[in-house]
Amino acid sequence: MKLRSFGLSSLWSFLVGILIAFLVTACSNRIVHSPNPQLVKLPTDKCRMVQHAIGETCIPLNPQRIVIIDGDTLFHALALNIKPIAVFAPEAVLNVSYVKDRLNGVEAIPTTSNKPNLEKLLLLNPDLIMGYSEYINQENYELLSKISPTVSLPSTETLSGLPDWKKIFLNTATMFKKVEIANQLIDEYKHRAEKLKQTINNHQHSELRVAYLEAYVGLSYLSRSDSFAGEILSDVGFQLPPVPPHTESFQGLLPISEEALPEIDSDVLFIGAYGDDKSTLEKFQQKPLWSHVKAVQKNQVYVVSFIVWRGYNILAANAVLDDIEKYLVNTP
Repeated sequence: MKLRSFGLSSLWSFLVGILIAFLVTACSNRIVHSPNPQLVKLPTDKCRMVQHAIGETCIPLNPQRIVIIDGDTLFHALALNIKPIAVFAPEAVLNVSYVKDRLNGVEAIPTTSNKPNLEKLLLLNPDLIMGYSEYINQENYELLSKISPTVSLPSTETLSGLPDWKKIFLNTATMFKKVEIANQLIDEYKHRAEKLKQTINNHQHSELRVAYLEAYVGLSYLSRSDSFAGEILSDVGFQLPPVPPHTESFQGLLPISEEALPEIDSDVLFIGAYGDDKSTLEKFQQKPLWSHVKAVQKNQVYVVSFIVWRGYNILAANAVLDDIEKYLVNTP
């Protein structure tokens, strides 16, 4: 929970500043030894200036000890072959299928908040700290910058208020001079989606209507075309079910009640749940109305990973295509 009171926030910053000063003094291999540590600055011939969400920072020409403090940044970085020495992120993020195999040699530090453990961060001795502006903001940027050069990556949203994951990916690539790699990965995704579209059409001999139902914070939602999952389903050429009457979507998600379940007019239904919200979907499946869902009657309901289908990154996009291929092409 964010400290919004000026007094509490100032006190928190003061105490953390004391902690930083103490720990920095205690670590003999650190480059900052002042009892009132200043922002870490590198010689200009050993760094390059980059613009970011909070300002500009001179980052190492070839950083070797990158620490990432959120899962979103981790996904984009790994896709660009930027491998950190450590990452702070929720355990569910660290265990997602397309990340686990890429974390060999990376110290994965589970966290339950948006604030990394500063003592641990100091001991990691990073030469670059990076994270999205949701996690590195005006409240903590100066503190983090006293440990190491810090970059707050800007987050771009669509008109629906959702992360514009392709733009964010390209922005990250631009900062690290990897735009060519990012464009290639996006082009490969588009080519793969188009190829999968043709394969499915050949298998099904008709246009399928596909829906993604998710459970989150005790409610259930259908993804629309402007959501991450809906965008990928549309890229593969699927029609999404029409919006039930008297309902409105918000940020690409359409709340759906138990009574509206039979109105999910889709041939195929993918479902996912976040954490304990699996019980929400299980309750739906136990209701008599569940048997009236078209995809249930066709035995075309498939359980998938909520984190993957809400991924908003290129690795997740390909993992969603993996699921589509697995269930609609490779399943007899």
